[in-house]
Amino acid sequence: MILHRLATYSTGGKTGYGAVVDGGIVDLSTRFENEYPTLREAIAAGALTKLAEDAARRSPDHALEAV
Repeated sequence: MILHRLATYSTGGKTGYGAVVDGGIVDLSTRFENEYPTLREAIAAGALTKLAEDAARRSPDHALEAV
């Protein structure tokens, strides 16, 4: 499994969290908003592996320059 850096970010006036990957950020906050509304809650739930595995299957949603 590839380990990604997770980050909280802001874009378009909205704060979210995601995985920093080659080419940008995979938005995990919209995909997991019901389970983990914040990155802090995902960490507390021990869900980092779950988030990393999901991010590994996706292309970036946001360019790094956009956040």
